[in-house]
Amino acid sequence: MSKTQQLTPMAIVPDILDATQTYDSRRLLALLNRSWSAFGLAATVDDVLMPSMRLVGRLWASGESDVSEEHLATVTTQLWLGQVSAAATAPTRIGTVLLACGPSDVHTLGLECLAALLIERGADCRSLGGSTPTEAVQIAMRRLRPAAVVVVSHSPRSRPGALLSIGLVDAQGIDVYYAGGAFATAEDRDGVPGRYLGEHLGPAADLVVAGLA
Repeated sequence: MSKTQQLTPMAIVPDILDATQTYDSRRLLALLNRSWSAFGLAATVDDVLMPSMRLVGRLWASGESDVSEEHLATVTTQLWLGQVSAAATAPTRIGTVLLACGPSDVHTLGLECLAALLIERGADCRSLGGSTPTEAVQIAMRRLRPAAVVVVSHSPRSRPGALLSIGLVDAQGIDVYYAGGAFATAEDRDGVPGRYLGEHLGPAADLVVAGLA
């Protein structure tokens, strides 16, 4: 980005892409930190990080880039999110939030971004990560007694397994939230218990936190 160009979240996206394509993970971390300092975590996640990752994914899918670039961007971003979460203060909210992907969902970046945003807002978060079996969600709920559970699923093919987890949480009388491409349309959400978190992670975190006692 040129010195005369106004610093906006979207202005950082081309630099993120360039750092990814040149395998410059150090620069990628610096860019994410710069955005975090300038715009805050929510804007960095929703307006810088996720648009950049979607662009990287599209370039890989079209054959214009190599899968190694996507892997580098994902791993570097996960490292950054870990640093962000580690820098947060101790939880100030009452109640634990349990996060999990559906049993067939292997992509965890959105879940990790949401966890970082919740931690920033003072929530006590526990994440089970990708491909979480419904039985594992049940065991974790029994042991943690969470105030809320978030289930993320990304594709229609993985939606049935995620619905089982969502239904299990709802049957236990625990607040359940869900997100991801598997629930992108109103038809996808028809009859699904709980609350849909929408497409933007900042407002999603605000919604979960507002539901904590």
